[in-house]
Amino acid sequence: MLKISLTLLTTCLLLILVACNNSGKIDKPDLPAVKITTAKMGEVKIELLGYETATINWADGTPPETKQIESQALTTFTHSYKNAVDRTITITGNKITCLYCAGNQTSSLDVSGCPQLYGLYCPDNLLTNLDLTECTSLMWLQCSINQLTSLDVSGLAKLTRFWCILNPNLVMINCQGSAVNELALDECPNLAELHFENIWLQAPALNKLFSSLPSVFGTIYIDNNPGVYSCDRNLAEEKGWTVYPLDRPSVPVTGITLNKNVLSLPVGASEALIADILPSNATNKAASWSSSNPSVATVSNSGVVTSHTAGNATISITTKDGNHAASCEVTAAVKQLVDGKWYAFQTHTVGSGIDLVFLGDGYTVGEGGKYEMFMHEAIDGFFDIQPFRTYREYFNVYVIEVVSAESGIGDGSPKDTKFKTFYTNASESVGSMRTDFHKCFEYAQMTPIYHIDSTVIVLITNSERSSGTTYDYWNTGRNVAICTASYNLKALVQHEAGGHGFGRLADEYYTSGTTISENYREHIASQHGDGWYLNVDITNDHQKVVWKDFLGKPKYGMVGCFEGAFYCEKGVWRPEESSIMNNMSISNFNAPSRALIVKRIKNLVGEPFTMEWFMETDVIEPTVSTKIASDIHSFKPLLLL
Repeated sequence: MLKISLTLLTTCLLLILVACNNSGKIDKPDLPAVKITTAKMGEVKIELLGYETATINWADGTPPETKQIESQALTTFTHSYKNAVDRTITITGNKITCLYCAGNQTSSLDVSGCPQLYGLYCPDNLLTNLDLTECTSLMWLQCSINQLTSLDVSGLAKLTRFWCILNPNLVMINCQGSAVNELALDECPNLAELHFENIWLQAPALNKLFSSLPSVFGTIYIDNNPGVYSCDRNLAEEKGWTVYPLDRPSVPVTGITLNKNVLSLPVGASEALIADILPSNATNKAASWSSSNPSVATVSNSGVVTSHTAGNATISITTKDGNHAASCEVTAAVKQLVDGKWYAFQTHTVGSGIDLVFLGDGYTVGEGGKYEMFMHEAIDGFFDIQPFRTYREYFNVYVIEVVSAESGIGDGSPKDTKFKTFYTNASESVGSMRTDFHKCFEYAQMTPIYHIDSTVIVLITNSERSSGTTYDYWNTGRNVAICTASYNLKALVQHEAGGHGFGRLADEYYTSGTTISENYREHIASQHGDGWYLNVDITNDHQKVVWKDFLGKPKYGMVGCFEGAFYCEKGVWRPEESSIMNNMSISNFNAPSRALIVKRIKNLVGEPFTMEWFMETDVIEPTVSTKIASDIHSFKPLLLL
């Protein structure tokens, strides 16, 4: 053992002597900071933040590539491989602070030479192991959609955000002693052991974690978290998990109340009842719902009441602890639509008022309950995203009833509906839609809107197949955003009506293997001149790109130039990795898009807008996606009319 130690010491001394320059200073050995093993054939993309330079050796005989890297704007390296063989790419650079390497089929990732790394984004790969022991500066980690079996981030005292969604083989996670206050572990069906002792999870974060856990007999440790005694452990325990510490005080249930004791519902409509189990820190909050007349109204396990036929029913909830009960008397009645009847859903309380009109197609006279439910869901969805949430009080919202002779919309050709809306591609899982938009304008003008050209019209079709299409008329400013009343109605309304219709934004998703055409380049440049499509650009020059004001700002470190947008993978760029304009699972507009929306709000009501003011007041909300942006193509592009 002594002989080995002396040999190692001699070797180290020799290395130090070799590294000394003539002035006597010691240079740091030029060792790889990152090693990435992949067998991907085709393009591999690596993006970096940091300081000074970074050099990538692509491990296929081509010369190493060196670039200057920046602290606030991503530097992109790409390389194309002609065969699928394992190779280990090395990255050399002493000041790499963020590494983005998504979708590269990476089977091994070594970041042990990057102790200064504060951000690691490596989703959609083939990783089975990830050693982060040396990454003591790490603040956020995104490793979703991999094949990890266990993950240990214990002791990473600066780690605050941690996303590890869709890892089907993941069994154990250890976060002890980190600073995690936001995490996502959805779709990890084999999780069985979780160590979250001594971190910063409040009760809402713990409850969200419990709700995402699979139904297995697992063990979770939450000692010394702020929410350890105020969280709802039942969310985990009802799935089979044992939650430690076990020595929590037992608090019996003393009563239960409902937010409504009487409820009137149109036939076909739904509404959630909210139960309040007392006290709030009761140990066992389990309760069961029931209906006295399921033919009239049913209730889900989460308290959502749905009416089916006219009549009366009593909806009850009973606690398991103490059999405390509460009930609500439900009256269901057929609500009939009156063609052309309108009402104000909300009226502005700030500014001079900005008009939105919501209407439907494919609803018969007796489907008033369904019509009302979908209109209200769509309106609430429109405002459930920033910046519309902050500026909701600036808007007037009108709903106008529209009666059709037939229920539903056409598939490939129109039905006998008021606006003749139909899917253009019959029986496809997705597809664009067409409608009689001139008649939509006629109905919208039955409401007291200020001017049709500054009004966003949102058409909600009576159809379950997810699709969205926006018709924009750039010469007038008027538009119609068509959204189906499907499972993702909220996301469709945010993307189509909020993004295309109001924000005048372009789509940011793309099809792999495509390069932007000259016609598309000219079209984007032309629209920029009219104030449209300013969330995409045909240059990634940081001095010229239309969102250059955001680059280099500490608050907007997520903004850069990400290639791939406006349906093309090459030759066009977007400001952030993901947003609602390229990923329907993310309820978030990127920062430049939020600025464009706020600027239009201010312009419409005659209030001043400056970029400095926006950056000071901009609300950035955390978002988590379960899919990679470039894989989301579940909606059709804006129709270029």
